[in-house]
Amino acid sequence: MPGLGGTLSAACALASLLGSASRASAQTMAQGWALNRHEPSVPGDALFLAEHPWYRDTRLVAAGFTLDYAANPLWLRIPRDGLPTLDQAVVSGMLTGHLGVSLAPLRWLGLHLSLPVALQQSGSPIPAGAGNLGPATAMAPGDLRAGLRVRLAGDAARDPWSLHLGALLWLPTGSPSDNTGDGSVRAEARVVVAGSASRLRWSVGAGFHLRSAVSALNLAVGHELRVTAAVAMSLLGGRLDVGPEAQLFSALRERPDRRGSAAFTRAQWGAEVMLGARWRVADPVQVGLAGGIGLGDGYGIPEGRALLTIVYAPTDRAPAPRRIEALPPPTPREEPPVAVLPVAERPVAEAPVAVAPVAAAPIESAPAVSVGEIIPMVGEVEFRTHREAIVGEESFRSLDAVAATLRATPSIEVDVQVHSGHRSNPEFYLELSSRRAQAVREYLIARGIPAARLQSHGMGAACLGRSRRDDDDVPRVQIVLVPPGTPGGRCLRRSPSD
Repeated sequence: MPGLGGTLSAACALASLLGSASRASAQTMAQGWALNRHEPSVPGDALFLAEHPWYRDTRLVAAGFTLDYAANPLWLRIPRDGLPTLDQAVVSGMLTGHLGVSLAPLRWLGLHLSLPVALQQSGSPIPAGAGNLGPATAMAPGDLRAGLRVRLAGDAARDPWSLHLGALLWLPTGSPSDNTGDGSVRAEARVVVAGSASRLRWSVGAGFHLRSAVSALNLAVGHELRVTAAVAMSLLGGRLDVGPEAQLFSALRERPDRRGSAAFTRAQWGAEVMLGARWRVADPVQVGLAGGIGLGDGYGIPEGRALLTIVYAPTDRAPAPRRIEALPPPTPREEPPVAVLPVAERPVAEAPVAVAPVAAAPIESAPAVSVGEIIPMVGEVEFRTHREAIVGEESFRSLDAVAATLRATPSIEVDVQVHSGHRSNPEFYLELSSRRAQAVREYLIARGIPAARLQSHGMGAACLGRSRRDDDDVPRVQIVLVPPGTPGGRCLRRSPSD
């Protein structure tokens, strides 16, 4: 994407210029920086710490709020000449609220904003440079984070792997004295690899964080490496996601005492490990809870962290499926013309031969039914993307018409089949099509059709043609006539386009 490189370059240049301008004063005055290390995932993502990118083919907008509590995010242990070692919780508790909104205008581009607000801090301040370092005494906003991400390959929600690039920019809306901002612009370039396989979602990301240097109290606050990783299992029909997540950081600059690099040295790196769960209360509403511990004694790494998140992420209506037509009627045969002879040439009629009457065979009330006949649909049946919920007025009109047909012919039985699949993730789509077929069956039962007359089978991609690639995830609904007592779930015929 030509615009991405320019955005990253501009962000890096701006951060470097502002960092150079403020480095001298920052080394002599340490009044805090953006201390909280939790950067919430983009609203609508399925994870807490790591990204699981989505774009316009999933939804247009999402919004969320995260409540974040960190225990002892800044505990300093500093040896002092001739004095006892300083061992003090400078910031012993930090409660932060994160407001976020995201927008996906294109199938390959996502935009998002996040604003942290420090709600409460506790601890014991200490002198640092020309000022004090300690907890904020009032609510304070943090640095506004703006970001974009671009899909280069694959789809994180459907494919085993996908590749994405991103850029983040923090505007200095926070205050160093409140531990909510650096007082200068920050930027980060990121790469994310994520995917889905069967019931698992996973993500690994890495970023280079550009920020101004703050050298005080032996802390090498400055440029950093940031790594995130997560895996989650989908349970209860996709309504619950549970799994571990982790993040790691390390300073990437010179130590304050100028004794080499600060990378992965004591007090200059740290990590967090969490276990999280997200519950989809309804299609647009998700509630999540996560908790974990910190590893290492790097600045901003807490002893423990707890997260509560509420997200509004409506899923767009699935693309319109292709209509399944009834089997075409047989073409009538052309009978040869009958020759009519002139009256003079007609043979003399012979005497009629008596024929004994034959009893007519009884006509059964039930129509002759064979596997392969499909009830024609008057409209499309659509579902929420990656969900079994039926949506759209046309869907309900079509199913109401099917119910009316079944009520008018009470002797027939049908098999509800849903075909939907993507060959790179067949297990997921097989389960999804089964849930969708059951949803259609339950709707017909609610419209007065006896359950004994209805079967349902999710066919996944088993009946799709081998040539189809771009439209495999579009659901196709077939209402198939079956003889009484005959099991369904058979591939009937392929679409002419396959």
